[in-house]
Amino acid sequence: MLLHAVSVKEVMHITLNGEKKEVPDSITVIGLLEFLKIQHQRVAVELNMEIVKKDRYGTTSIKEGDSLEVVSFMSGGAVRNKKKTFILRFRRWTQILKKNNSGLS
Repeated sequence: MLLHAVSVKEVMHITLNGEKKEVPDSITVIGLLEFLKIQHQRVAVELNMEIVKKDRYGTTSIKEGDSLEVVSFMSGGAVRNKKKTFILRFRRWTQILKKNNSGLS
């Protein structure tokens, strides 16, 4: 008698804020944020260079190899770093928005 083991993949690999991460397989954006213990109301999410609207966090699936950027909106911290971080994030989001709107007329 020959038995074949069925392997079920329970994790997948993604890039999150520039770092390789293992996360549960078949997860949505909201599921990922919950897994990471991040409050979804206070973040913006970019999936493969596309901004995900908050009302789609629960229906947008993450797949093996996807790249995500999660930007949180926080107050406090060191003043000198806060301004620099804001400027860098603002430039990044401006570039993304320009890219997304470049095909619109």
